[in-house]
Amino acid sequence: YVLIIKRIFDQSRSLFCQTGASKALSLLNPELSVMWDTAIRKRLKRELIPGIMNGESGEHYIIFLKGIQTIIEQSRIAEKLPPNSVVAKK
Repeated sequence: YVLIIKRIFDQSRSLFCQTGASKALSLLNPELSVMWDTAIRKRLKRELIPGIMNGESGEHYIIFLKGIQTIIEQSRIAEKLPPNSVVAKK
C-alpha cells in the first residue's frame, strides 16, 4: 500500500498542492488517510514527527502517516473515542 499511497499523493500534489492532496486521499479513504496543512506540518516536524519536511513528496506523507499512527497508539486515542469513530478524522 505504501507505494500506491506515495504515487497517488505525488500525482494529486501536482494538481492540488500538499494540503489538497492529503484532503483528496482522506476523502478516498478516511480510515487510512489523515489530512494535514502547513500549520500541522510545521508543528509536527519540529516536535513529534521529524522527516516530514514541508510535505513535498509522497515519501514525506508516508512518514507523517506512520508518525500519526504512533501518536494514536501511544496516546491510546482510539480507546477514548465513541464506538465506530473514524480515528483518522479525529
